[in-house]
Amino acid sequence: MDNNGNVSLPEDVHATTTHLGSWFVPAGDVSSSYDVYANADAVRVHRARGESPDGAVLVTELRAHSSGSYATGRHVS
Repeated sequence: MDNNGNVSLPEDVHATTTHLGSWFVPAGDVSSSYDVYANADAVRVHRARGESPDGAVLVTELRAHSSGSYATGRHVS
């Protein structure tokens, strides 16, 4: 977060983290798509022990949803 409260993704997040999953909320005040990433050490330890280690870094990337025409068809929110 910068001094003005703006949040941005870490540099090279897609190249340096593991994608854990995605989901889409189609309606309501939080209508967005969500992608979650974690650093490699956090993924390795969680798979081995079933817990997140101290210092684990999780990143949630949000994309606001909007209505429109897409290659997959018309979507209306």
